[in-house]
Amino acid sequence: MPGAGAIHLICFDMRFSHLFVALAEAGANIILAPSSFSTVTGPVHWLPLLQARAIETGCFVIAAAQCGRADADLTTYGHSVAISPWGEIMAIAADEPTMLVVDANLRDVDIARSKVPTLALRRPTPVTVVGRQ
Repeated sequence: MPGAGAIHLICFDMRFSHLFVALAEAGANIILAPSSFSTVTGPVHWLPLLQARAIETGCFVIAAAQCGRADADLTTYGHSVAISPWGEIMAIAADEPTMLVVDANLRDVDIARSKVPTLALRRPTPVTVVGRQ
């Protein structure tokens, strides 16, 4: 895709928002996040984490997800998904092998970032917690 700055992180990385913000500040507008969430964490954490990362960075988040039985001790959640910079689910798979195709218009990145300019307003300064000993 011409003009796309696509960068990827993996699985557990999506729990660390500062990594996604750093990539967006470095020019990413599409973040790829292949993962293997379990059926324990997936139903509760998968979509909220990915949607939060898309919203806070104004990036498309494309997350391919392993599905089915990974080994004797792990069943994976699946639900590969494409999320817009506004946090909307563009396409989502079930817990079975699926190919998703989406139209990712890079103008949507600029639109989302102009409506909620968190990257432009971010101040990477230390935070002091008052009243904590």
